[in-house]
Amino acid sequence: MEKKITSEQLAKDLLNPFKDVLLKGGIDDDYLIKQLKKEFENEEPKVIKSSGKLDSRSLPKNYKVIAKPTKDNPYGDTIIECRLHNLGISQKARMDVHKLRGDYPAEKHEHTGKDGGPIEHKHILDEEIEKKINAIYDKKTGS
Repeated sequence: MEKKITSEQLAKDLLNPFKDVLLKGGIDDDYLIKQLKKEFENEEPKVIKSSGKLDSRSLPKNYKVIAKPTKDNPYGDTIIECRLHNLGISQKARMDVHKLRGDYPAEKHEHTGKDGGPIEHKHILDEEIEKKINAIYDKKTGS
């Protein structure tokens, strides 16, 4: 028995051909939301080198000393790590959300033929097909 498909379902499937594949792979709306939240809250480590000793208590909250001068080398460098918010990734994530929600106007895509001219095609109208069929029929029947 054949499964009947509504015109709405067909249009939806044609507009989203990979949705089933993504869902089978575990990429659903909840997964995408979690990933976007991660992108909004992203941080990346930055390393700063400072000459001599540094009191870690005087550093801001997100900063920590990861290497400092030793007894053997008291005049060495102090290495500080801090985790900073990457605004570029957050902005891209925000733009993706707006695009998915449809907040931006539709993108216009123009297609042109060779050298920007019209697209060449061999499209035959139904009337032309009917005329050709009638002409062939008339030749065969001698009318």
